[in-house]
Amino acid sequence: MDPRQIGRVCHVSSLSLAGLLARMAPQIGAVCHRIEGELDADCIERCYPMLDAMLRTIPADEDGA
Repeated sequence: MDPRQIGRVCHVSSLSLAGLLARMAPQIGAVCHRIEGELDADCIERCYPMLDAMLRTIPADEDGA
């Protein structure tokens, strides 16, 4: 994602902060892969639905994001 896309998705108005998040994305991805490698598949299969359920509790703003 480019900084403008990150800004829209994360509701960050500062492009410099969105740029920082864009530069951190590979590191975040690497940590996610490491965690997935350390947890067994059953644990991961239980975690994702719980995270999805938690995200659905966050109210959408006026633009539906």
